[in-house]
Amino acid sequence: MGFYTKISKNFVVSYTFSLVRSIIKVNMVIKGKYKA
Repeated sequence: MGFYTKISKNFVVSYTFSLVRSIIKVNMVIKGKYKA
């Protein structure tokens, strides 16, 4: 049970991290388009 919890926690952390990175990338692209 602990092993499964550890794997799911790692998955959630990595998924959240990639989601935040993609949101930041989209924001930078939008700001860049507005600046241009």
